[in-house]
Amino acid sequence: MGRIVILALAMLSPLGPVPLRAAAVLSGQASVIDGDTIEVHGQRIRFFGIDAPESHQTCEASGQTYRCGLQAALALTDEIGQKTVSCEKHDVDRYGRVVTVCRAGGEDLNAWMVSQGWALAYRHYSTAYVGQEEAAHAAKLGIWRGTFTAPWDWRHGQRSPSDEATTGQATAGPPTASSACCKVCSVSQACGDACISKTKSCHKSQGCACNAQ
Repeated sequence: MGRIVILALAMLSPLGPVPLRAAAVLSGQASVIDGDTIEVHGQRIRFFGIDAPESHQTCEASGQTYRCGLQAALALTDEIGQKTVSCEKHDVDRYGRVVTVCRAGGEDLNAWMVSQGWALAYRHYSTAYVGQEEAAHAAKLGIWRGTFTAPWDWRHGQRSPSDEATTGQATAGPPTASSACCKVCSVSQACGDACISKTKSCHKSQGCACNAQ
């Protein structure tokens, strides 16, 4: 009888019926797909309120074009490491991906990506991360160290002159003092075959996933 009363009260709520799955949480080891998308237990998850460069997107810094989409994915992979990721569902997008706020080790990963300059606040859907974006912009972090096309415009075919002039010639990362240290993966592949080694360092010329360490 008590359960019937509770259900009736929920149905009479001015906000309408409360979706039973609205507060569901997904948690586990994550595989990074790109800078704003991961996979947990086979479920594709899109970060809420942010938009990171696409996997094949390029940006410009110090007169050079680099693969900022790859760098965003690698930054997220490094931040997650071996930590368990916990994601609270907000919605499901038109591609069937669960839209969430994800945390690892207590860190809001959505906010972290924007604060490090590897993603933008997706104002079309939320203003939750505008503050982090403004701080990253002021500090010239991530893609803010140079010029770039907003991911939502890039998906619609907008390209900068540097994109078109250097197609196929972009380096893996922004210009750095060292370009011979390759990415070492702490978890599974970050994005395609971007990971060079899970267990040991390698030293190759630019074109590998450069960690610049």
